[in-house]
Amino acid sequence: MIEEIIEYINVNDLKAKSRYRHVLYKRYYLYNLLRNNGLSLSRIGRMFNQTHATVLHGIANHNVWYKAKDPIYLLHTRELREMFVARQYYTPLRTKILECDDIKTLEKIKNQIKNNYY
Repeated sequence: MIEEIIEYINVNDLKAKSRYRHVLYKRYYLYNLLRNNGLSLSRIGRMFNQTHATVLHGIANHNVWYKAKDPIYLLHTRELREMFVARQYYTPLRTKILECDDIKTLEKIKNQIKNNYY
C-alpha cells in the first residue's frame, strides 16, 4: 500500500509547496494514514518534502477535522478514503445499499449518511 501512496503523491503533485485547501487536506489525510502504518514522522516528511514538525501538525489537524466530521474535510478526502482504506474498512454506499436485506440495516445506513460517513 505504501508504494501506491507514493505513486498517488507523485501523480497528484502533493510534494509541491501549496496551501490550497484541497491539497492540504489530502496531505494531512495521507500523513495520518502513513503514520498509522508505522512510518516515522521524518520518513513521511521526506516523502512530501516537508519537515517532521509539519507532518506532526498535519496529523493533529487531521484528527481534529476527522473527529468533528468536518464536511469539507470529508469531501476532499473521500477519494483517498475509498482508494486506500476501502479495501479493509470502507464499503462504498452503493454496495452497502444493494447488499441491504432488512429495514434495520437500511436505517443504519441512513444514520451514517446523516453523520457524514459517506
